[in-house]
Parts: sequence; structure tokens; C-alpha cells
Amino acid sequence: MWVWSAEPSHEPLIPKWMFDEINAAFHEHERSRDSSGPQIGPRAKRSYRHRRRVICDCGRKMIGTECSSGVYYRCHPTTNNRGRSDKHTGHPATVYIREDLITDEVDRFFSERVFGPRRRELLLADIDTADDTASRERHDRRNDSAANRPSSNAKQDNLINQAEGADAADPFTQRLRDRYNELKSQRKTLQLAIAELNTADANQSPRTTPAYADLLDAFPLLALDLHNAPTELVTRLF
Repeated sequence: MWVWSAEPSHEPLIPKWMFDEINAAFHEHERSRDSSGPQIGPRAKRSYRHRRRVICDCGRKMIGTECSSGVYYRCHPTTNNRGRSDKHTGHPATVYIREDLITDEVDRFFSERVFGPRRRELLLADIDTADDTASRERHDRRNDSAANRPSSNAKQDNLINQAEGADAADPFTQRLRDRYNELKSQRKTLQLAIAELNTADANQSPRTTPAYADLLDAFPLLALDLHNAPTELVTRLF
């Protein structure tokens, strides 16, 4: 027999925020293949060059679709992202973008930034103007949280020492117990804050350094036309 409690009755195995993120990721991939290459199954009518690479402003991957005017990628939250209503408040019913416009911009990027003659100059200019404020703020907050955690542990140990052998009914002992629980909650909050900062750093793209310019020098100078390139070659390039 199961008894359902409206309130938490024991310590959760993982934090609520982590459960929500895992659950959201499960629903996002529930009906999608893991690979980003073209569809090769017997039911596939066509392949989409940019499948799983086009991201809507809301953070979801856009789905390829074909109509009489061409190929589009769309974001339709009510069908492809169930269970995450918090992520698409105010989102239009459907967002479309044409594939040829995406290819034009991707082609321009590779032609200028990867295989173009000014690629080193452009990369170094971007590095000089890069804004890493968010990363530095996370670093400072993590240091503050880590510095406060030992202090919280020491205070809890001190309270335990004071409470040992004391009368459980004494008001002072009760206050020590309450204070201990407060410090325990604060410690959990600090641990959660550090975990969230670590997750944000892990999800952020690595910071570009001047060493990347040396890598670009190893590439040939090429004029690209991705519209006419074989899909297999483009997939490897991406």
C-alpha cells in the first residue's frame, strides 16, 4: 500500500533543480535520435542539413520541415517540449526560419572566420572585445560560498559540543538545536549554490584564446559554397 504525502517526508536523493533539469532533458530527447547527422532510416523522406544544430531563442532545438516554399526549421513548444511550460511563457505558437538563410550565414562564417585570409585578425579582435563578466562573477561567488562553508561546519561542531550532556528540556538546549538546524540549512544552500555555479561553467563554451589563431593558420585558404557541398562533407565540417 502506497501513502502519498503532499509535503516532503524525507531528504531527497537529488536537489529539486537537478530533477527538473534531468526531466526536461529526457522529454527533449524522448523522440529524437542522439546523432546530428542526416536521417538514414527507411521512414525518412529527406535529410535536414542543420538538424539538431538550430537553437531557438528559448533554448530548444528547432525541427526541420519542408513545405512548398522550401525547407524551414521551426520551434513549436506545445508539441516538442512537453512539461516545460516555464520555458516558453510568451513564446509565439510557432517560430520558423528558412534553411537557405541559415546556410548563407554558416557559409559566410566559414568563408571569413575559418578559411578566409583575415581569419587571424578577426579572431584576435573578438578576443579583445569578449565580455567574460558573467564567468568572473561566477568565480567570485563560488569563492565566497566555498569560504563560508568551513565556517558553517565549525559553528555546527561548536553547537554540538555545547549541547552534549545538556538537559533536552532546557530552553537553551532547544535554542542550540534550532540554531544547529539553521546552520545545516545554510550549508546545504551553499553546497547547492556551488553546484549550480559549476553547472553553469560546464555548460558555457570554452573561452577562446590566442592559441586558436595558430590552429587557424594550419587550415588552407578556401572559397566555400556550402549550398552545393555534399551533406556528408558538411556534416564532418560542422
